Amino acid sequence: MPRAPEDRRQRVALVIPLYNEEEVLPLLIERIEAFRANCPDVSEVVLVDDGSTDGTARLVQSLTAGRPGYVLLRFSRNFGHQLAITAGMNCVTADAAVILDADLQDPLEVVPRMIEKWREGYDVVYGVRRTRTGDAPLKKWTARLYYRLFQRLTEVDAPLDAGDFRLVSRPVLEAYRQIGEQQPYVRGLIAWLGFNQTGVVYDRPPRAAGQSKYPLRKSLKLALDGLASFSGRPLRYAVRLGLAVAALSVAGLVWVL
Repeated sequence: MPRAPEDRRQRVALVIPLYNEEEVLPLLIERIEAFRANCPDVSEVVLVDDGSTDGTARLVQSLTAGRPGYVLLRFSRNFGHQLAITAGMNCVTADAAVILDADLQDPLEVVPRMIEKWREGYDVVYGVRRTRTGDAPLKKWTARLYYRLFQRLTEVDAPLDAGDFRLVSRPVLEAYRQIGEQQPYVRGLIAWLGFNQTGVVYDRPPRAAGQSKYPLRKSLKLALDGLASFSGRPLRYAVRLGLAVAALSVAGLVWVL
């Protein structure tokens, strides 16, 4: 059950990691400005440039010049999506933060529903993907499999079919900051922290522009990092497998001798 709502549930920040997002930035800022006109609760927009090699930072400065509430953080190199989110969360001064990707696959239209749940007393409101338009069937299948595997192999009650798109309250932001994880798995850490959590279902649209910054290699690394961070079981399985192989090797050697 959610706790009683507090008076300090007013201002909301958007936290958006960026990596080579020149193509989508004009549309992103346009959508954000239209959204803020109808949702004055969003007082802060934290954009984190994760070492882009194109003109992302320069374009952000141009598009947001004279517009209040924008903050641009720039990494000296590409440190990765999860660290970019973490830096943005640590920079937020508002009462809550909504994490979303720059490609507009995390719809701004869902944010008011998250804010409503937050004001009911929830500390974390995560987006649950009902559909994933534009994703290949294999990607959809592997994503569903991974979420279930993560829940089974770890002791973390992580929501199924939920990525990083979520609202987190000020108490969660402060608790997350205290962890100081060097290789964070954001959605896993937020689930692990506890607090009152609930979800809102949405349909995930295709990417608005540009290309995915999570090719197979990066997606696999994120998945493995998540499992390694929260479960000793994969390690135990690997040790057992290694011992079994060693035992078979010894048995084979004895048989040969």
